[in-house]
Amino acid sequence: MAIIRACVEKMTGYTPGEAAGNPRTVKLNQNENRYPPSPRVAEAVARALGGLNLYPDSASRRLRRAAADLYGVAEESVMATNGSDEMLLLLFRCCCSPGDEAAGFRPGYAYYATLAAMNDVRYRPIDFEGEFHLPERLDPGRAKLVFLANPNSPTGTLFPESEIRRLLDAVPEGLVVIDEAYADFAGQSAIPLLGEYANLAVVRTFSKGYSLAGLRVGLGFARPEILAQFEKARDFYNLDRLAQAGAEAALRDRDWLEKTTRLIVASRERTAGGVARLGLKVYASGANFIFCRLAGEARAERVFRSLREQNILVRHFGNPGVADCLRISVGTDADMDAFLIGLEKALEQS
Repeated sequence: MAIIRACVEKMTGYTPGEAAGNPRTVKLNQNENRYPPSPRVAEAVARALGGLNLYPDSASRRLRRAAADLYGVAEESVMATNGSDEMLLLLFRCCCSPGDEAAGFRPGYAYYATLAAMNDVRYRPIDFEGEFHLPERLDPGRAKLVFLANPNSPTGTLFPESEIRRLLDAVPEGLVVIDEAYADFAGQSAIPLLGEYANLAVVRTFSKGYSLAGLRVGLGFARPEILAQFEKARDFYNLDRLAQAGAEAALRDRDWLEKTTRLIVASRERTAGGVARLGLKVYASGANFIFCRLAGEARAERVFRSLREQNILVRHFGNPGVADCLRISVGTDADMDAFLIGLEKALEQS
């Protein structure tokens, strides 16, 4: 159709994880937090219901102030967005012109390439070396944006601060975007580096650690002079009153976050041990999921389908280099017990 931009017609849309159609399904394919959010969230959302006839605060000031207090940065260094995906979109919208180049590491979050295609930006994947290490020689080329998820998805790899610094030093003219969607499970962040590096942006979400995937709230961190430009392109009522109130309440209940993340990390390690005992290669993870390798792509596909037939959903990407791998979100202990039983059965049948 001539009415549609050529880059959109040619692109392949991002495919999210399969939704569960059966209420008994053990859903371990979208990295959701299977524990409920802080009780303070529901209380704050209930209070906000009284103002639904009024526009929300366009600047999300209370939420940004809470984030600034928590992470030790100026309020002007924080942007509140409609999920972290809006912040990723703003990065392309504000930093890249059609024909520019962006880069990201492979295997990684496929949505970076989708956003690049949507904005008529060339996306260059940079392969990890060995078992998902940053290349010894980092060459971003002419990329305006360089993306690294830390911990990485789908592998769960956690890169130490020294590697983040090495990447920042290798991209003096572009913006390095550290996607910290899973950082609450790792206890590590690049946000403290904002004072040293003007070429750093950090993206965070409330969907994972804070159990708020249904509210769609994210945070972006960068130097104030960068975010001031992003403000011009942001949807001016991007977060509704309920989302702002719920996310602020979640930020202010650190005890709840720490309790649920401890439960998930403990379940992750116990399940990883169980998967390894079944003979699969399990990679170290700093996230709320496990990444494991089977003996061949065909077997991975058979195990994935067998689990699905048992009403256990996991993720099989089929991408080059990881086509023989599965990613398993970490749920409750009951979820993971059911998964291990199902996996053993699937492996026997494969």
